Amino acid sequence: MTRFVGFTLLGLALLATPMAGCQSPLSAEAYPGLEPLPFLPEMAYQVVPSPDGTQIAYSEKAGLFVVDLATGTPRKLAESEGPISAVGWVGDGRAVTFLPTTLPPITEPGEPIRPPAPAYQYGRLQRVDLATGAVTATALAIQNAYKVVPSPDGRYLAVTSDDGLHVYDAEGDVDTVIATAVWQPVIWSPDSRRLVHITFQADQTSEVVITTIPDKQVTRLAGLGIHMSRMGPEYSCSPEEDKLAWTRDGARLQLVQNRTARSFGLTTFTLDGQQVEDRTLSVADPVNPRRYVDCYRPSPDGRFVVALQMSGESMIPEPSSGLIGIETDTGTVRAVAPPSGFVGWLGRTSRFVIANQTSGRTRYFVADAARGR
Repeated sequence: MTRFVGFTLLGLALLATPMAGCQSPLSAEAYPGLEPLPFLPEMAYQVVPSPDGTQIAYSEKAGLFVVDLATGTPRKLAESEGPISAVGWVGDGRAVTFLPTTLPPITEPGEPIRPPAPAYQYGRLQRVDLATGAVTATALAIQNAYKVVPSPDGRYLAVTSDDGLHVYDAEGDVDTVIATAVWQPVIWSPDSRRLVHITFQADQTSEVVITTIPDKQVTRLAGLGIHMSRMGPEYSCSPEEDKLAWTRDGARLQLVQNRTARSFGLTTFTLDGQQVEDRTLSVADPVNPRRYVDCYRPSPDGRFVVALQMSGESMIPEPSSGLIGIETDTGTVRAVAPPSGFVGWLGRTSRFVIANQTSGRTRYFVADAARGR
Protein backbone atom coordinates (compact mmCIF):
# COMPACT_ATOMS: atom_id res chain seq x y z
CA MET A 1 0.00 0.00 0.00
CA THR A 2 1.41 3.39 -0.96
CA ARG A 3 2.17 5.82 1.86
CA PHE A 4 2.28 9.55 1.27
CA VAL A 5 4.51 12.00 3.12
CA GLY A 6 3.53 15.53 4.13
CA PHE A 7 0.41 16.72 2.38
CA THR A 8 0.24 13.67 0.10
CA LEU A 9 -0.07 14.38 -3.61
CA LEU A 10 0.53 18.08 -3.18
CA GLY A 11 3.53 17.62 -0.89
CA LEU A 12 6.67 18.83 -2.57
CA ALA A 13 5.13 18.82 -6.04
CA LEU A 14 3.39 22.15 -5.52
CA LEU A 15 4.99 25.18 -7.04
CA ALA A 16 5.01 28.37 -5.05
CA THR A 17 6.44 30.61 -7.75
CA PRO A 18 5.51 34.26 -7.15
CA MET A 19 3.44 36.03 -9.78
CA ALA A 20 4.64 39.23 -11.35
CA GLY A 21 3.93 42.22 -9.14
CA CYS A 22 3.15 40.07 -6.08
CA GLN A 23 5.13 39.72 -2.87
CA SER A 24 7.46 36.77 -2.74
CA PRO A 25 5.51 33.97 -1.04
CA LEU A 26 8.54 33.34 1.19
CA SER A 27 8.99 36.93 2.35
CA ALA A 28 8.79 37.98 6.00
CA GLU A 29 6.14 40.52 5.01
CA ALA A 30 3.91 37.79 3.61
CA TYR A 31 4.41 35.34 6.49
CA PRO A 32 5.79 36.91 9.70
CA GLY A 33 6.43 33.56 11.41
CA LEU A 34 8.44 32.00 8.56
CA GLU A 35 12.12 31.23 9.29
CA PRO A 36 14.50 29.49 6.83
CA LEU A 37 16.43 26.36 7.77
CA PRO A 38 19.37 26.72 5.35
CA PHE A 39 21.38 23.95 7.02
CA LEU A 40 18.88 21.26 5.94
CA PRO A 41 20.03 19.96 2.53
CA GLU A 42 17.71 19.89 -0.44
CA MET A 43 17.94 16.09 -0.67
CA ALA A 44 17.15 15.53 3.02
CA TYR A 45 14.73 12.66 3.55
CA GLN A 46 13.02 11.17 6.61
CA VAL A 47 13.13 14.60 8.29
CA VAL A 48 11.94 14.17 11.90
CA PRO A 49 11.99 16.89 14.61
CA SER A 50 12.92 15.79 18.14
CA PRO A 51 10.17 15.56 20.81
CA ASP A 52 11.38 18.77 22.47
CA GLY A 53 11.67 20.62 19.15
CA THR A 54 15.36 21.50 19.56
CA GLN A 55 16.87 19.08 17.01
CA ILE A 56 16.05 17.52 13.65
CA ALA A 57 17.14 14.07 12.47
CA TYR A 58 17.27 13.29 8.75
CA SER A 59 18.85 10.99 6.20
CA GLU A 60 20.75 12.07 3.10
CA LYS A 61 22.80 10.01 0.63
CA ALA A 62 22.65 6.88 2.81
CA GLY A 63 23.79 8.85 5.87
CA LEU A 64 21.96 9.61 9.11
CA PHE A 65 22.37 13.12 10.50
CA VAL A 66 21.14 15.25 13.37
CA VAL A 67 21.23 19.03 13.51
CA ASP A 68 20.76 21.31 16.51
CA LEU A 69 18.43 24.16 15.59
CA ALA A 70 20.29 26.58 17.86
CA THR A 71 23.65 26.13 16.09
CA GLY A 72 22.61 24.84 12.66
CA THR A 73 25.59 22.48 12.61
CA PRO A 74 24.80 18.99 11.25
CA ARG A 75 26.39 15.94 12.84
CA LYS A 76 26.70 12.59 11.07
CA LEU A 77 25.52 9.71 13.22
CA ALA A 78 25.69 6.66 10.96
CA GLU A 79 25.73 5.48 7.36
CA SER A 80 24.29 2.67 5.27
CA GLU A 81 24.97 1.06 1.90
CA GLY A 82 21.50 1.97 0.69
CA PRO A 83 18.69 4.32 1.72
CA ILE A 84 17.88 4.80 5.41
CA SER A 85 14.30 4.58 6.68
CA ALA A 86 12.38 4.37 9.97
CA VAL A 87 14.07 7.43 11.48
CA GLY A 88 12.58 8.13 14.91
CA TRP A 89 13.44 9.66 18.27
CA VAL A 90 13.70 7.57 21.43
CA GLY A 91 12.26 8.92 24.65
CA ASP A 92 13.17 12.54 25.33
CA GLY A 93 15.60 12.74 22.40
CA ARG A 94 18.55 10.88 23.82
CA ALA A 95 18.75 8.45 20.89
CA VAL A 96 17.67 8.07 17.25
CA THR A 97 16.45 4.91 15.53
CA PHE A 98 17.02 4.06 11.88
CA LEU A 99 16.72 1.10 9.53
CA PRO A 100 19.75 0.59 7.24
CA THR A 101 19.70 -1.25 3.95
CA THR A 102 22.33 -3.22 2.07
CA LEU A 103 22.78 -3.55 -1.66
CA PRO A 104 22.24 -6.97 -3.28
CA PRO A 105 25.38 -8.91 -4.21
CA ILE A 106 26.85 -8.18 -7.64
CA THR A 107 27.39 -11.03 -10.10
CA GLU A 108 31.06 -11.02 -11.05
CA PRO A 109 32.23 -11.98 -14.57
CA GLY A 110 32.28 -15.77 -14.94
CA GLU A 111 29.96 -16.39 -11.99
CA PRO A 112 26.56 -18.09 -12.44
CA ILE A 113 23.77 -15.57 -12.93
CA ARG A 114 22.04 -14.94 -9.61
CA PRO A 115 18.26 -15.05 -9.33
CA PRO A 116 16.51 -11.65 -9.21
CA ALA A 117 16.90 -9.95 -5.84
CA PRO A 118 15.15 -7.00 -4.22
CA ALA A 119 16.69 -3.62 -4.93
CA TYR A 120 17.61 -3.32 -1.24
CA GLN A 121 17.81 -5.72 1.67
CA TYR A 122 16.79 -4.48 5.09
CA GLY A 123 18.89 -5.06 8.18
CA ARG A 124 18.02 -4.83 11.86
CA LEU A 125 16.72 -1.64 13.44
CA GLN A 126 19.63 0.40 14.81
CA ARG A 127 19.78 2.91 17.63
CA VAL A 128 22.31 5.74 18.00
CA ASP A 129 23.04 7.20 21.42
CA LEU A 130 23.51 10.95 20.90
CA ALA A 131 25.68 11.43 23.99
CA THR A 132 28.24 8.74 23.12
CA GLY A 133 27.70 8.22 19.38
CA ALA A 134 27.46 4.46 19.99
CA VAL A 135 25.39 2.54 17.42
CA THR A 136 23.69 -0.63 18.63
CA ALA A 137 21.55 -3.08 16.69
CA THR A 138 18.26 -4.20 18.19
CA ALA A 139 16.85 -7.67 17.65
CA LEU A 140 14.21 -6.17 15.39
CA ALA A 141 14.41 -7.02 11.69
CA ILE A 142 11.71 -5.14 9.76
CA GLN A 143 10.85 -5.39 6.10
CA ASN A 144 9.40 -2.23 4.56
CA ALA A 145 8.85 -0.34 7.80
CA TYR A 146 6.91 2.87 7.23
CA LYS A 147 7.37 4.46 10.60
CA VAL A 148 8.91 3.77 13.99
CA VAL A 149 7.23 5.60 16.89
CA PRO A 150 9.12 5.18 20.19
CA SER A 151 7.11 5.68 23.37
CA PRO A 152 7.85 8.89 25.32
CA ASP A 153 9.54 6.91 28.11
CA GLY A 154 11.71 4.98 25.63
CA ARG A 155 10.48 1.55 26.79
CA TYR A 156 8.62 0.55 23.62
CA LEU A 157 8.77 0.85 19.84
CA ALA A 158 5.55 1.03 17.81
CA VAL A 159 6.25 0.00 14.21
CA THR A 160 3.96 0.27 11.19
CA SER A 161 4.90 -1.93 8.26
CA ASP A 162 3.37 -4.01 5.47
CA ASP A 163 1.85 -6.46 7.94
CA GLY A 164 0.31 -3.93 10.32
CA LEU A 165 1.13 -2.37 13.68
CA HIS A 166 3.47 -4.05 16.15
CA VAL A 167 4.83 -2.99 19.53
CA TYR A 168 8.28 -4.13 20.65
CA ASP A 169 10.28 -3.55 23.77
CA ALA A 170 13.16 -1.11 23.44
CA GLU A 171 15.55 -3.88 22.41
CA GLY A 172 13.20 -5.22 19.75
CA ASP A 173 12.88 -8.60 21.47
CA VAL A 174 9.20 -8.83 22.41
CA ASP A 175 6.71 -8.53 19.56
CA THR A 176 3.12 -7.64 20.42
CA VAL A 177 0.78 -7.55 17.42
CA ILE A 178 -1.68 -4.71 17.88
CA ALA A 179 -3.46 -4.65 14.51
CA THR A 180 -3.03 -5.88 10.95
CA ALA A 181 -4.96 -3.19 9.03
CA VAL A 182 -3.53 0.15 10.15
CA TRP A 183 -3.34 3.61 8.70
CA GLN A 184 -1.51 6.58 10.11
CA PRO A 185 -1.49 8.20 12.58
CA VAL A 186 -0.11 6.14 15.45
CA ILE A 187 0.45 8.12 18.65
CA TRP A 188 1.42 7.37 22.23
CA SER A 189 -0.19 8.93 25.26
CA PRO A 190 2.15 11.28 27.18
CA ASP A 191 2.53 8.68 29.96
CA SER A 192 3.41 5.89 27.44
CA ARG A 193 0.60 3.68 28.78
CA ARG A 194 -1.67 3.89 25.74
CA LEU A 195 -1.18 3.58 22.00
CA VAL A 196 -3.80 5.02 19.66
CA HIS A 197 -4.28 4.27 15.99
CA ILE A 198 -6.87 4.32 13.22
CA THR A 199 -7.73 1.01 11.59
CA PHE A 200 -9.84 0.27 8.52
CA GLN A 201 -12.27 -2.58 8.00
CA ALA A 202 -12.98 -4.54 4.83
CA ASP A 203 -15.89 -2.23 3.97
CA GLN A 204 -13.51 0.79 4.28
CA THR A 205 -15.19 2.06 7.43
CA SER A 206 -12.88 2.95 10.27
CA GLU A 207 -12.49 3.14 14.00
CA VAL A 208 -10.09 4.72 16.45
CA VAL A 209 -8.49 2.11 18.71
CA ILE A 210 -6.96 2.82 22.13
CA THR A 211 -4.74 -0.01 23.38
CA THR A 212 -3.15 -0.10 26.83
CA ILE A 213 0.45 -1.34 26.87
CA PRO A 214 1.58 -3.96 27.75
CA ASP A 215 -1.67 -5.69 28.78
CA LYS A 216 -3.47 -4.92 25.44
CA GLN A 217 -6.80 -3.78 26.87
CA VAL A 218 -8.66 -2.31 23.88
CA THR A 219 -11.18 0.54 23.63
CA ARG A 220 -12.75 1.13 20.22
CA LEU A 221 -14.27 4.41 19.02
CA ALA A 222 -16.35 3.37 16.01
CA GLY A 223 -18.51 5.20 13.50
CA LEU A 224 -16.52 8.42 13.40
CA GLY A 225 -17.05 9.09 9.71
CA ILE A 226 -13.47 8.58 8.54
CA HIS A 227 -13.54 6.84 5.17
CA MET A 228 -10.56 5.44 3.33
CA SER A 229 -11.79 6.54 -0.08
CA ARG A 230 -12.46 10.19 0.83
CA MET A 231 -10.92 12.68 -1.56
CA GLY A 232 -10.77 16.43 -1.81
CA PRO A 233 -12.36 18.26 -4.76
CA GLU A 234 -9.22 18.26 -6.92
CA TYR A 235 -6.69 16.04 -5.18
CA SER A 236 -6.44 13.21 -2.69
CA CYS A 237 -5.67 13.69 0.98
CA SER A 238 -4.62 10.38 2.43
CA PRO A 239 -6.76 9.41 5.46
CA GLU A 240 -3.60 9.69 7.55
CA GLU A 241 -4.27 13.43 7.49
CA ASP A 242 -7.28 12.89 9.78
CA LYS A 243 -5.27 13.29 12.92
CA LEU A 244 -5.26 12.50 16.60
CA ALA A 245 -3.87 14.59 19.46
CA TRP A 246 -3.98 14.74 23.23
CA THR A 247 -5.39 17.62 25.27
CA ARG A 248 -2.88 19.83 27.07
CA ASP A 249 -3.11 17.81 30.30
CA GLY A 250 -2.83 14.49 28.46
CA ALA A 251 -6.08 13.25 30.01
CA ARG A 252 -8.28 13.25 26.92
CA LEU A 253 -7.99 12.33 23.26
CA GLN A 254 -8.92 14.67 20.41
CA LEU A 255 -9.87 13.65 16.89
CA VAL A 256 -9.59 16.20 14.07
CA GLN A 257 -11.30 15.34 10.80
CA ASN A 258 -12.69 16.96 7.69
CA ARG A 259 -16.47 17.58 7.74
CA THR A 260 -17.06 19.78 4.71
CA ALA A 261 -14.82 21.47 2.18
CA ARG A 262 -14.67 24.48 4.50
CA SER A 263 -15.01 23.13 8.05
CA PHE A 264 -13.55 20.49 10.33
CA GLY A 265 -14.66 18.68 13.44
CA LEU A 266 -12.88 18.57 16.79
CA THR A 267 -14.15 15.70 18.94
CA THR A 268 -12.87 15.04 22.47
CA PHE A 269 -12.99 11.65 24.22
CA THR A 270 -12.15 10.34 27.66
CA LEU A 271 -9.63 7.51 27.89
CA ASP A 272 -12.45 4.98 28.23
CA GLY A 273 -13.96 6.12 24.92
CA GLN A 274 -16.73 8.44 26.12
CA GLN A 275 -17.35 11.48 23.92
CA VAL A 276 -17.37 14.66 26.00
CA GLU A 277 -17.30 17.39 23.35
CA ASP A 278 -17.90 17.78 19.64
CA ARG A 279 -17.28 21.08 17.84
CA THR A 280 -17.33 22.18 14.22
CA LEU A 281 -14.94 24.97 13.29
CA SER A 282 -15.38 26.95 10.10
CA VAL A 283 -12.38 27.80 7.94
CA ALA A 284 -14.34 29.39 5.09
CA ASP A 285 -12.64 32.32 3.37
CA PRO A 286 -15.08 35.26 3.26
CA VAL A 287 -13.13 36.87 0.42
CA ASN A 288 -13.01 33.79 -1.79
CA PRO A 289 -15.70 31.31 -0.68
CA ARG A 290 -14.74 28.86 -3.44
CA ARG A 291 -11.49 27.92 -1.69
CA TYR A 292 -11.56 24.62 0.17
CA VAL A 293 -9.51 23.33 3.09
CA ASP A 294 -8.27 19.82 3.82
CA CYS A 295 -5.32 17.83 5.20
CA TYR A 296 -5.58 18.79 8.87
CA ARG A 297 -2.64 18.42 11.26
CA PRO A 298 -3.26 19.10 14.99
CA SER A 299 -0.38 20.10 17.25
CA PRO A 300 0.70 17.54 19.87
CA ASP A 301 -1.11 19.41 22.63
CA GLY A 302 -4.25 20.12 20.57
CA ARG A 303 -3.95 23.93 20.77
CA PHE A 304 -3.46 24.45 17.02
CA VAL A 305 -4.39 22.84 13.73
CA VAL A 306 -2.54 23.41 10.46
CA ALA A 307 -4.41 22.79 7.20
CA LEU A 308 -3.99 23.26 3.47
CA GLN A 309 -6.18 25.88 1.81
CA MET A 310 -6.54 25.66 -1.96
CA SER A 311 -8.47 27.21 -4.80
CA GLY A 312 -11.58 25.36 -5.92
CA GLU A 313 -10.61 25.85 -9.55
CA SER A 314 -7.50 23.69 -9.97
CA MET A 315 -4.47 22.18 -8.25
CA ILE A 316 -2.30 25.19 -9.15
CA PRO A 317 -2.12 27.44 -6.08
CA GLU A 318 -3.27 31.02 -6.21
CA PRO A 319 -0.89 33.61 -4.72
CA SER A 320 -3.00 33.67 -1.55
CA SER A 321 -3.39 29.89 -1.19
CA GLY A 322 -1.26 27.95 1.26
CA LEU A 323 -1.11 26.67 4.82
CA ILE A 324 -3.35 28.16 7.47
CA GLY A 325 -3.06 27.92 11.25
CA ILE A 326 -6.20 27.61 13.39
CA GLU A 327 -6.39 28.18 17.15
CA THR A 328 -8.73 25.50 18.45
CA ASP A 329 -9.89 27.56 21.47
CA THR A 330 -10.92 30.67 19.53
CA GLY A 331 -11.25 29.47 15.94
CA THR A 332 -8.87 32.24 14.79
CA VAL A 333 -7.47 31.51 11.30
CA ARG A 334 -4.16 32.84 9.99
CA ALA A 335 -2.30 32.40 6.71
CA VAL A 336 1.07 31.08 7.92
CA ALA A 337 2.97 29.66 4.91
CA PRO A 338 2.80 29.14 1.14
CA PRO A 339 1.68 25.73 -0.19
CA SER A 340 4.25 23.31 1.23
CA GLY A 341 4.75 19.81 2.52
CA PHE A 342 4.17 19.42 6.25
CA VAL A 343 7.18 17.82 8.00
CA GLY A 344 6.48 17.89 11.73
CA TRP A 345 5.77 19.93 14.86
CA LEU A 346 8.61 21.33 16.95
CA GLY A 347 7.67 19.85 20.31
CA ARG A 348 4.52 21.04 22.07
CA THR A 349 4.63 24.50 20.51
CA SER A 350 2.86 26.36 17.70
CA ARG A 351 5.94 26.00 15.44
CA PHE A 352 6.38 23.36 12.75
CA VAL A 353 8.73 22.45 9.89
CA ILE A 354 7.70 22.59 6.22
CA ALA A 355 9.34 21.69 2.92
CA ASN A 356 8.68 24.21 0.16
CA GLN A 357 9.48 23.80 -3.52
CA THR A 358 10.03 26.95 -5.53
CA SER A 359 11.44 26.95 -9.07
CA GLY A 360 12.36 23.29 -8.75
CA ARG A 361 14.35 23.76 -5.54
CA THR A 362 13.32 22.29 -2.18
CA ARG A 363 13.95 24.41 0.90
CA TYR A 364 12.99 23.87 4.53
CA PHE A 365 11.42 26.44 6.84
CA VAL A 366 9.94 26.79 10.28
CA ALA A 367 6.41 28.24 10.28
CA ASP A 368 4.30 29.32 13.23
CA ALA A 369 0.58 28.54 13.52
CA ALA A 370 0.23 31.48 15.93
CA ARG A 371 1.90 34.04 13.66
CA GLY A 372 0.56 34.95 10.27
CA ARG A 373 -1.78 37.32 8.53
